[in-house]
Amino acid sequence: MKLLNQIATITLVFLSGNTLANNNVTIQIQVGANNMADADQTDPTTHNNLISQTQFGVSNNSEAFQTTSTNNSVATHLQAGEANIARSFQQQNTTLSWVSISQQGQANQVFAVQDDTSLTAATLNQAGLMNMAEIFQTSSTTSSALSNQLGSINISRIDQVTTMATSAWIHQVGDMNQAGIGQQAGTTASRAWAGQIGSSNFLSIGQNSTTASSAWVSQVGKMNSGGIGQTLTTENNAWLNQIGAMNNGSIVQSFATVDSAWFNQMGSLNGGSITQNFSTASSALSSQVGSRNLSMITQMSTTASSALLNQVGSVNGGNINQATTTASSAWFNQVGDMNGGNIFQATTTASSTWINQIGSMNSNGIGQITTIASYAFSNQLGAMNESTIVQLNTDFSLATVNQIGELNDVDITQENGTTLSLATASQAGAMNLTEIIQSGASFSAAATFQLGSNNVHTTNQTGTGQIAVAVQIGNGNMGAIMQ
Repeated sequence: MKLLNQIATITLVFLSGNTLANNNVTIQIQVGANNMADADQTDPTTHNNLISQTQFGVSNNSEAFQTTSTNNSVATHLQAGEANIARSFQQQNTTLSWVSISQQGQANQVFAVQDDTSLTAATLNQAGLMNMAEIFQTSSTTSSALSNQLGSINISRIDQVTTMATSAWIHQVGDMNQAGIGQQAGTTASRAWAGQIGSSNFLSIGQNSTTASSAWVSQVGKMNSGGIGQTLTTENNAWLNQIGAMNNGSIVQSFATVDSAWFNQMGSLNGGSITQNFSTASSALSSQVGSRNLSMITQMSTTASSALLNQVGSVNGGNINQATTTASSAWFNQVGDMNGGNIFQATTTASSTWINQIGSMNSNGIGQITTIASYAFSNQLGAMNESTIVQLNTDFSLATVNQIGELNDVDITQENGTTLSLATASQAGAMNLTEIIQSGASFSAAATFQLGSNNVHTTNQTGTGQIAVAVQIGNGNMGAIMQ
């Protein structure tokens, strides 16, 4: 009985370090505590082998080794209990092989390594609390890694280095879980997908020096945090989706070429950001549906890139920042009431911005500093809206605001060496206000059109060769032009 309490082991076949390691089967079953199961199938031709190790109890250890040209082989581990550890290794030209590890209980750990592999797979399954899982694949081709965790306070990690046409999946259901996927150093045509259901979870995907690869992050719940980072990448895509309240997510792409970033949030009190640095021909799209959300897109030192931000709901806010950009564009669309949106461009050439708002009590602002041949457009439909455009030290640029509704306000400012630029404002409705200021400008023009009653416009110009035109149709209107 004492022996049974310590260890109950059934070993059908156990081979270690044989000169020929083909068509072998190792099965070990242990019941108890502090047990160790070790299977080693090592040979220059390790083919058609099976390792199966099962442990029930506490603080048990299971290890399996299939190395040196492993082909068409399988290693499986099953553990139930607490504080158990399972490790599996397939290395050195492994092909058509599979590692499968399953654990149930608490405070368990699993670790799978596949090195120099092709057409291989690693699958880790854990159910319980405070468990940890890790998969490491290096120099792999057409291989996959999958980690599933059910429970709370779990951690899962997948790393793929120098891989081609590989995939990584992490699924977690529960609260306060953490997950991460890393694909690095020459990864090509690979996919990383991670999803979490629950609250207070954290999830991140990092891709470094990758080509034609994709990353997906999906989270459902509240108070979750998700992030995607891509550096030195070409033709990569990043998707981040969150459903719930008080979530936060970010996508960062640096030194990227022809990369795309999509960010979607549904719910309230969420925050999201997309950052693209030193990017070429890249695009960023952020969409939010709900109330009291905040979104930001930042593009620094970009060429032929685009940014699009959409928000549907009330009391939302967003910003698009573009600095040192060429032939880039920014679009901002909001539907709802009491929203705020801003676009800022600095040191830009042949770039353009659009802000469109539908609703009441909305506000927007566009700022362009040291720009050449750039354009700013703002359109608002509703009442009690405000739109502001500021262009400083701009040449051959255009600022236009269009408003339909009542009690709306327009402010356009072009200052500090503005040359050959145009500012226009159009309003349809009653009790609207327009003010255009062109200070220190040369050969620039301002045009105002107002349709309705009790509207007011003011144009102030200082400089050389200025032109101001104002048209008002309606009753009780007031206008002033000062040059």
